[in-house]
Amino acid sequence: MKRKITMGLTAFALMGAMALPVSAQENTESKDTTIRATIQSTYTLTIPAETTIDFEATSTNLDGVLRVTGNVLPSQEVEVTAKAGAFHNAVQNKDLPYKLMNEENEFQNATWNETELRNGFENEEDAKEIQLSIAIEESDWQFAEAGDYEGNITFTANLQNVADTE
Repeated sequence: MKRKITMGLTAFALMGAMALPVSAQENTESKDTTIRATIQSTYTLTIPAETTIDFEATSTNLDGVLRVTGNVLPSQEVEVTAKAGAFHNAVQNKDLPYKLMNEENEFQNATWNETELRNGFENEEDAKEIQLSIAIEESDWQFAEAGDYEGNITFTANLQNVADTE
């Protein structure tokens, strides 16, 4: 009989264990990883190539255009200035006066905004370009002394914040 009672208690304990609710602790944990990248503003300045000016030419387009392309912040722009050096005859130690021109105006500077820079960066055909020329007055040619003349034009590009120019 003892054996029947033990078996009965065991069976009862097993049935009770099956009916007990079971809870599982959640083992899922979620965390985020932050990723970052910084792309610095960049631009490319393209200047005209060496140009030969014909004797008595009052206007000569430079060989190539002034162009700036790039990838900058919307709050930035690129300003290009030019410094026209002397057009000098070393043998005679004389200068021939000239002006660097942008159409009918003497060129001082030009600015490319973020949209203009990006347009040229994405597609060269959409780039903002400026055709510059050299203007020499007829009267200056008349008094120019014989010999070879040579000079330089220095272009300087400066990346700046738009707020800095206002």
